[in-house]
Amino acid sequence: MPSRSGSPLPSAHPHDSPELPLHHQLTDNTSALNVLVRPHAQAGTGSDCDPEERQPKKKKARRTKHRRETQLMAIGVAVGMMGDLFRDFQTILTIGITVNSHSPLTTLSYRERKYRQLYQHIVALAPWIVDEVEKRGPRGLIEVANELHDGRQGVRGVDLHSIKKAIVAWDNYTPPIPPDANYDWSKPEIRQALRNRDKRYPCGATQWPTFLWEEEKADLADLQKGFLRNVRLIKAGRYVLLGPRTVDEQGGKIAAKKPKAKIYSIRSITVPFMAYTAVLVHCSLNSQESFSDGSLTGTFPYERYYQSIVRFVEEKLPEEDRACLISWWNEQIFGSSYDDDDFKGSGESDDGHDGEPSSIMAMMSVQITARVQAKRAVPENVPASSRSAGESSQVDSQGCGSQNVPV
Repeated sequence: MPSRSGSPLPSAHPHDSPELPLHHQLTDNTSALNVLVRPHAQAGTGSDCDPEERQPKKKKARRTKHRRETQLMAIGVAVGMMGDLFRDFQTILTIGITVNSHSPLTTLSYRERKYRQLYQHIVALAPWIVDEVEKRGPRGLIEVANELHDGRQGVRGVDLHSIKKAIVAWDNYTPPIPPDANYDWSKPEIRQALRNRDKRYPCGATQWPTFLWEEEKADLADLQKGFLRNVRLIKAGRYVLLGPRTVDEQGGKIAAKKPKAKIYSIRSITVPFMAYTAVLVHCSLNSQESFSDGSLTGTFPYERYYQSIVRFVEEKLPEEDRACLISWWNEQIFGSSYDDDDFKGSGESDDGHDGEPSSIMAMMSVQITARVQAKRAVPENVPASSRSAGESSQVDSQGCGSQNVPV
């Protein structure tokens, strides 16, 4: 049957027509199909036409986030960076709402105090959160906790992806993750033992790598010196809070896009944020794609690693040294314009041979305890000139002055 143009229609059987290139076959068949279907389409106003075929399919409407949901996700972001990276939001809210807020902190365990502080952090950002939980009914607590978790999980995924891409331009590592400060990487036998995961050289969560120290060098006689003052931690902190353009500039020009520090009104560094950067740097140098609790074979226990740093600085570091460290971080990140339960039960022992502490965290705890006790033993009326050189230079050794991280 001829077409309207006078040319014959393609045969219904491919064997009845000469072979054509594929694109010609498609074009000719499509033209013919249009000719055959067009009369039916024009007559499609009658009862023979399927009404479902005449009506265009409606697109599924995307679920719009309510204002409160967006606010809760933003609070989850802020709490995840500055408060806690792993603790369960449902437990935080449950303990915060049910536990008597007037109970003295001295009667609470470290875990209870931590959850109380995190709940107070959330309430400070969202005074309406208890009303929101009640308004949503029986599942209100779960829903609110899930939205907080979504915000925190989202930001840590984005930050990890960004730092993994950026860190390769900051410097080269040999090995990729510097080992425990106890281990001398220059010795072939130690390198081989670490690669083989020799049990004599554990690399657990409290066997802190040397990139936590200034210039990747830890003084085993004074482990507090330079601790958490590494340039890569600072760069990660600047990148996350202020944007990639600020990585090499102390308190310098920020990216055109509004940075997280302004979005979430972050004006001061916290100890959990220092631990957050330590996790980001470690995971970025690792082949592991995401944070984990170490329960799977071959994965690093990032939750315990993170919590060990936070608890050590909050519980073991003397208050004045901790304040000095926070002040130093504030200046390194923001510049001068800004003012500012025991781990034994987790299966990782800090005791080495003959009862001596083996992990870096345990060794530093012993040193700090001895230093504090020695300081208390010195009478207040002893003149400064008669004190030992080590005691008089403790503050200077911690770098509490205005010295900047080299970039």
